[in-house]
Amino acid sequence: MLRTAGKGETTGRPGHHSRYKLTGNWVTQRRDSATPMQLAAMAILATGMWPWFAAWRANRGWSLEHAIFWGMAAWASWGVAAIRPGEAADFVSLALTGAAGIAVFGARRPHVAAWNFVVLGLVGVMLLPLVENWVLGARSLDGLRQFFLIATLALVMSNYLPTRFWPAATLLGISSGIVAAHRLRADSVDPIHAEIARLAVLMSPWFAWRFARRAANDSLEARWLDFRDRYGLVWAQRVREQFNHSAQNAGWATYLTWQTLTIDEQDAAREAEMRRSLSGLLQRFEARDDAREPIADSLGDSGE
Repeated sequence: MLRTAGKGETTGRPGHHSRYKLTGNWVTQRRDSATPMQLAAMAILATGMWPWFAAWRANRGWSLEHAIFWGMAAWASWGVAAIRPGEAADFVSLALTGAAGIAVFGARRPHVAAWNFVVLGLVGVMLLPLVENWVLGARSLDGLRQFFLIATLALVMSNYLPTRFWPAATLLGISSGIVAAHRLRADSVDPIHAEIARLAVLMSPWFAWRFARRAANDSLEARWLDFRDRYGLVWAQRVREQFNHSAQNAGWATYLTWQTLTIDEQDAAREAEMRRSLSGLLQRFEARDDAREPIADSLGDSGE
């Protein structure tokens, strides 16, 4: 359906007129000058490459490196959506955001590369209603597909809520939820709130940078917390359970909690064994010893 031309607009085929942009089945007029929101989005995009570059540097050689690239793609898509708002741009941004989080769940060697095909398939499933709308003109985003999109985003955000990155995860979750509500239930969200939400999503890498942990030493506890913050609840909880199970089998009184490593006095002399045990659990995730560095060491002195 094409929007009727108003005063000061010219009609014509969207594909052949520079003042129009095709978004799904809608044609929106291009603005001759940038709005304050668009200028703000451009400024955030120009500066936001720094935390992404730092995040890539911090995770270079880790199994998480692929997820970083998915996150960059999602963030760039949000930039496009903020500068040129449209249904297609928003849905692509939401789908890629979900994909970046799902990429973390498969970030373990030796299957991390193959997991990208699973993530790509997920993107295809989430964007299928958009393609059907373009090709067939059918509005096929039914309740089940809406639930799938929202559930994916909720799962992704909740993975980092118990970590040091919870402010960035909260900001990203609320903001993407507002945009999703704007597209799924247009009358429930004011368009200006959706514009602000897109800018908030673009700011989330800076929030992550601000709250990155600065590891002061190479202790077992610092190593555990660094892994927990990188990979989130799903992988960290699994590693914690495996370490505690190994400690119990070895007769140690030491155990991992979510916040710290509790070492019993009688186990102090066994730290080398504990280090080997933790290294064995993390070897499918971490970079080599000569390439590994704490997150905030690559981001600058942003942690506390």
